[in-house]
Amino acid sequence: MRFLLLLAGLFCTGACLWAESDFTLRASAFGSLGVLTDEDIVRPELGAHFSDESIDVRSMFEASDSGWELALHHQLIYRHGDLLGLGASEGDSINSLPRGDHARAFDLSWSLDSGALHAFWHRIDRLSVGWSNRLWRVRVGRQALSWGNGLIFQPVDVLNPFSPVAVDTEFKPGDDMILIEHRFTSGQELQAIGVARRGVGGGVQASTGSYGLKWHTPIGESDLEVFAMRHYEDSTLGMGFAQPVGDLLLRGDLIVTRTQAGAHRVSAVVNSDATFIWGETQVNLWVEYFLNGFGEDEPRLDNLRQGLAERLARGELSNVGKHYLALSLRLTPSLRLNYGGLMLANLVDGSLLTQVGLNFLPSDYSSIDIGLTYGFGNDLGDEYRGLRVSNAAGLDQLTSGGGARVYLRLARYF
Repeated sequence: MRFLLLLAGLFCTGACLWAESDFTLRASAFGSLGVLTDEDIVRPELGAHFSDESIDVRSMFEASDSGWELALHHQLIYRHGDLLGLGASEGDSINSLPRGDHARAFDLSWSLDSGALHAFWHRIDRLSVGWSNRLWRVRVGRQALSWGNGLIFQPVDVLNPFSPVAVDTEFKPGDDMILIEHRFTSGQELQAIGVARRGVGGGVQASTGSYGLKWHTPIGESDLEVFAMRHYEDSTLGMGFAQPVGDLLLRGDLIVTRTQAGAHRVSAVVNSDATFIWGETQVNLWVEYFLNGFGEDEPRLDNLRQGLAERLARGELSNVGKHYLALSLRLTPSLRLNYGGLMLANLVDGSLLTQVGLNFLPSDYSSIDIGLTYGFGNDLGDEYRGLRVSNAAGLDQLTSGGGARVYLRLARYF
């Protein structure tokens, strides 16, 4: 309660003293219904169907004055459904809502009520102070940051990346970090970050943090990035590029990770997109290839390598295989309507994950999303049909994942 009173005081003080301030409220409601495959390991417990519903109210206060910046975002979240009962809601690829701060440096999440199939909580998702001038920018506190050139897959972006099929991607979850940027008069830019996290014992530990440098330089019409990061106990080096090719823009990242065990994993992503007019409709087409250096040839749920399992648990990866192709098509016939589809293909086992959806804007302050996600596979154990649980007797015919899911999301700004 004292902390909430402090935040209220901070808000009131900021609203009165800062030269420019803004307060916005966003309310979002999400509902989905899923169909489990006959082989799914949780089907005996849930039956053929499962449901998931949530309401998320985000309050956003932003202020600035004489180079100083203040950001405060608060979330009030209610969630109900079968995924909570399974303990799988926070890792939900379609509707991921941070429930706790067990690993962040500061625990800014509080439970209001919870039960077997429901939870009601609130949290601080942004709380940062920054200062900037023409060449420097420094920001300290809970904030969000993205690295890399991936459009759908994000091998470089290890700080709370979105799942390829996430429906609400407007606000990336924040981390407790220090961000320092320096812009050179030549157009180059150097960025340094330090992310603090707590370890198993509850205290902030260097071994669970993330520390990185990224250097960006324009080269003619191209852009080049070089970065290095220490993430938990793994070391990463990489480079990214963006290069015009005719009317297209070719982008990509190459990443080499040295794990704590001494193994080297190479990941890469390369993509391009095109936008053109067909009749009176704007068409956006994306294509992307992803090499997952932590992927496996024949993954099973009970036998994933430690590095892969850790990244899946932290939400840094959403895939267990090695080679992927993604295709996205979006059509915009008017300013208030767009629709299209996304296809993710595991190039090793041939399985597909498809998502078709429609977005409608009834007004400048409201949005409606409706869609369907469905996984295809030829054989039992193909990733998008459902990952095989085990080769052990009695479990070799069981899978996890796959099936179909329809969703509806409503959002409104005030």
